[in-house]
Amino acid sequence: HWGFPGAGANYRGYTRKVAGGSIIAAAFSIANIIGPQTFQARDAPDYWPAKVTLVVATSLAIVVAIALRLLYGFRNSRADKLGEPAMSHTEARAVRGRSSVDFADPGYRYAY
Repeated sequence: HWGFPGAGANYRGYTRKVAGGSIIAAAFSIANIIGPQTFQARDAPDYWPAKVTLVVATSLAIVVAIALRLLYGFRNSRADKLGEPAMSHTEARAVRGRSSVDFADPGYRYAY
């Protein structure tokens, strides 16, 4: 599969995919409302507070993306070694000793 895997690629189960996609859509909507409000007439013509806000927000998004890439890579490599589905330690504790439909696929890996 080439290209971006999609917002729900790292959620197991239909309900989680829909909920995750809804949260992402809501966050984009809120950002689209707040973003233009940073450009205030009193800051014209340079709009430095708005520019700083955009640089900070973009920088934070880059840091989060890199952190997720590292986390997903770590979980996938751990799952490869153990021969189990990729999951967090919390998920592993929750399903230990139980069969769960969500974790039935031992080949599940995070997409990044």
